[in-house]
Amino acid sequence: MKLVHTKLPYDKDELEPSKSQDTIDYHYGKLYKGYVTRFNDNEGDSDFNEAGAFLHDIYFTQFQAPDNSNKPTGPISEFITKHYKDFDKFKEQFETVAMGIQGSGWVYLAKDGKIKTITNHAIKKDIVLLVDWWEHAWALDYQADKKKYLENQWKIINWNIISGKVGLIQEKMFVNSFFMKELHEARLIRSASDIRRMNYADACENLYLSVLTLDFMSRFKETKSWAVQYARQTAAYNNYREFRLSGTDLYNMIHFVDASPNEVTDAFNSKDAGRVREQTHLPIMGLNGWLLSLDGTGSRDTGLVIRLEQALRVYNSDYKEIRRFLSSSIIAESDLMRIKTKILYYFRAKMTMSDMLPTLESVLTKQLS
Repeated sequence: MKLVHTKLPYDKDELEPSKSQDTIDYHYGKLYKGYVTRFNDNEGDSDFNEAGAFLHDIYFTQFQAPDNSNKPTGPISEFITKHYKDFDKFKEQFETVAMGIQGSGWVYLAKDGKIKTITNHAIKKDIVLLVDWWEHAWALDYQADKKKYLENQWKIINWNIISGKVGLIQEKMFVNSFFMKELHEARLIRSASDIRRMNYADACENLYLSVLTLDFMSRFKETKSWAVQYARQTAAYNNYREFRLSGTDLYNMIHFVDASPNEVTDAFNSKDAGRVREQTHLPIMGLNGWLLSLDGTGSRDTGLVIRLEQALRVYNSDYKEIRRFLSSSIIAESDLMRIKTKILYYFRAKMTMSDMLPTLESVLTKQLS
């Protein structure tokens, strides 16, 4: 197994002043990369290096540009309210636990609602939100003022990413397939019984709907910056070979749809699904390039969505209308409202656990009300 030094879903100076570019260069560019390199080169303690890479992967992919009024929204807001009554009480408790760490470590919000710590490095599968408490995370920017360091971390947390993690259903799945457990953790299914109602074609349709919706969100000022960052994070790993808890839902959907025929057969308990997978050829390189082009710095491949539609065998006429609408240079207001209604309708019906839904709903429900 080879580890990957995850690409940042933001520019190195984008987190300033909460986190300086100098800190990013050293912490991300040298220390995090060092764990990956040493593990891949079989140097030092492999368990320690793997855990260090694992934690930094989660840590660096949960940020966005600073916002002084940044507060939890959507599922994570409900989660915090349930366990701590409000965000301020949560922050107070988080600070108390963090300041109690003697020496180096990590502090995190777990899926059971508790605030936990990690001594040194360790792989933990219950992480929702993670703060690095090693000296190199705060010393360069804050010297010994760790309270100020923590206070400024709240300004750069991407709550949409965190909301996606608490959307995980915490029930146990008594199934034999590890791939099935990943499907559950990636929010493609809510329970073991869901797989009986879902087939490979459904997974393909959900992937296409997510791409179509991201395309839509990237074209409007209210959601463009969010869509660009989401696309960056989705494409940050260069490939989709591994399931990642820290990945976006779109990343994991691509991973599952592009999984091996044997894995697909096992997951859906259907040889037919495996045969369909063998005939499905996702334009992975084109899709990755398309995601990275949403920020406008490159030329957007306007034919990608059509090729994806064909590769995934999507025949829904409403989806085709939305796709044609997005390629149109002249948009009537009545058409725009109709398309917004359709996108929201389908996404609510088919993608109720997606980490894209909170942002989509917050914008479109206001416009359609």
